[in-house]
Amino acid sequence: MTEKKITPQQVAQLYTFISSKFVAYYDLQTELADHLANAIEAKWETDPNLPFEVALTAEFNKFGVVGFEKIVNRRRRSLRKKYKRLLRQELFGLLLSAKGLLLPVLIAGVYLLLVTVPLAYAGLSVVIFVVSLRQLGKTGRAYAQRVKSTGKRWLLDEVIHSFSMAGSFGGMMSQAFLMGFNDTVKPSLAAFSALVFGIWVVFSYVALYILPRKAAHYLNENYPEYKFESAS
Repeated sequence: MTEKKITPQQVAQLYTFISSKFVAYYDLQTELADHLANAIEAKWETDPNLPFEVALTAEFNKFGVVGFEKIVNRRRRSLRKKYKRLLRQELFGLLLSAKGLLLPVLIAGVYLLLVTVPLAYAGLSVVIFVVSLRQLGKTGRAYAQRVKSTGKRWLLDEVIHSFSMAGSFGGMMSQAFLMGFNDTVKPSLAAFSALVFGIWVVFSYVALYILPRKAAHYLNENYPEYKFESAS
């Protein structure tokens, strides 16, 4: 006896059903659709006459009153951890490259500004913050364009974009150390502020420039179907 399988029309129904349960991300929809399809086919092995809708409802009820919410939150946490690992890899890669040699130069330069012309440090902080905001706008438009071109939202892409938003506040965070600065800054405070400023500049550069530029690569790596969706 031929095993009963999910039809393409029923797969489409699964996507519609999952979307109606407030799962907006296509990558999660795909994972859930695959899970539900396998579960329904397993039910058909023992009861091939079981209606598709009945089997689907029975499987969905197994997720409890919160439905797919726990799955979405768990997957979001998992992808954020994965992205943090990618962020660390890129940070270490940058620091170990020739560009990494610029970090101690930057820290030393900021330290000299703080102990000689604190207002110049304030100006530099404002410049970094403005540049960060402009780049955030650019990455935001690129993210919106990817959503528009595929017609789908991808959770990993949203995680990447959220980290670029965090990077945009590097300049703002560095300005927090201006509080209480007068005409002079103590060397110890200047050294600490310069170190924090340098770290945030590197983080902002990786989060706002390097990783968003590799977004499509990461999506293709994690979801082979993304290549075809974005090309369609």
